[in-house]
Amino acid sequence: MKITSPGLGFWQISKEDAKRVFIEGYEIGYRHFDTAIAYCNESEIGEAIKELNIPREDYWITSKIPAEIKNYKDAKKAIDESLQRLGIEYLDLMLIHAPKPWALMLTPGPRFHKGNLEVWRAMVEAKQEGKIKNLGVSNFNINDIKNISENSDEPIFTNQIAVHVGHVPTKVIDYCHELHFLLEHQ
Repeated sequence: MKITSPGLGFWQISKEDAKRVFIEGYEIGYRHFDTAIAYCNESEIGEAIKELNIPREDYWITSKIPAEIKNYKDAKKAIDESLQRLGIEYLDLMLIHAPKPWALMLTPGPRFHKGNLEVWRAMVEAKQEGKIKNLGVSNFNINDIKNISENSDEPIFTNQIAVHVGHVPTKVIDYCHELHFLLEHQ
């Protein structure tokens, strides 16, 4: 299945509502569902998938490795646990949720280039094992994107970024277009 637009995002969807939201979303035509380990609703999405009993190729699931994970071992574990909670054999897209831990996102430093490369390596291996179909990043700026793209043979499929009135990261958008990868706007 190809990534579809729009996707139904599960940020701030409670555990209590996630299963119902997934089912209702699927019933009205959504096929792209975006969650994250940090959203704490993957298990409920997995329950909805199981209840609907839909063929795996009929929907797209995106999840994200928490921004606080910046090492290979924890990233591998996070991928496997995400798949287990969702009850699926593979993710269509796995993202590094942010280039640095959320508590540090608005600070000028430090950069987590080495840690992001470790997480990326774990994701590449998971792709080679058939656990992930596409790899991407979220909330990455140009320097963070360069760190991945210049140090890995595995291309970035997408950068999921916030775009809204008062915040249009034109330079990041232009750079992603130069590298010919998909931009997901949230």
